[in-house]
Order: sequence, then C-alpha cells, then structure tokens
Amino acid sequence: MFSHQKEKFSAIGKIIDNNTNENDTMTVFGNTCSLYLFSNRVSVSKYIYQYPISSFVPEIAVRYQNDIHDKKPSIIIIPDDTKYEGSLNHAFFSIIDMLNSDGYATLYADDKYHVFKKP
Repeated sequence: MFSHQKEKFSAIGKIIDNNTNENDTMTVFGNTCSLYLFSNRVSVSKYIYQYPISSFVPEIAVRYQNDIHDKKPSIIIIPDDTKYEGSLNHAFFSIIDMLNSDGYATLYADDKYHVFKKP
C-alpha cells in the first residue's frame, strides 16, 4: 500500500469509526477492502466485493446483493473507480436505489470515494 493510500484510508476509517458504533457493519465496493481494517468495522456479508467476482461466480454476486438489502449496512463505500460489469451491474444499481429509498446520506466524499451512512 502506498503511503498516500494509507493516509487516505486512515482518515476515512476515522470518520467511519467516529460516526458508527463498533457493532455496525459496512460494505465496500471495489478493490479497497483495506477500509474494513482502517475503520474497525466488519462486512455486512461474508462476501466482499473485489471486482470482477461476479464474472467468475454470479451466485456470489446475488448473495452479496441480498445480504446488503436484507441486513442494511450502516456504511456503504463506493470508490469512483469501481467496475460495474457483468451480473454485478444489476446489484450495483439495486444498491443505488436502496441508498435513495432508505435515506442514506453522504458522510464523506472526495475525488475517489463516496461514503454513505444509514439514517
């Protein structure tokens, strides 16, 4: 991990840690699973999304999506470089709909990451 990534992940992790409880869950789209460690929070699902998981095992993408919808994580992180390909396309847009319908609000945003918090 590059030092600039470590600094950014540490800052985002502190924001999440300060705005959630230790038992709250989260999910991270894309190849930034280090944010689980920096925030001291666990995934809402036993699956984590590092693309292109859905290209290899579409059933996992469905299980991941169901976990997010059923368990409603406190935090959802969507990096700007996330790939929305294959069967995850439906899952991603379904999650965006959930963000809107369930009132998730932006907790933090910059040029690379969008962090949404459940009300």
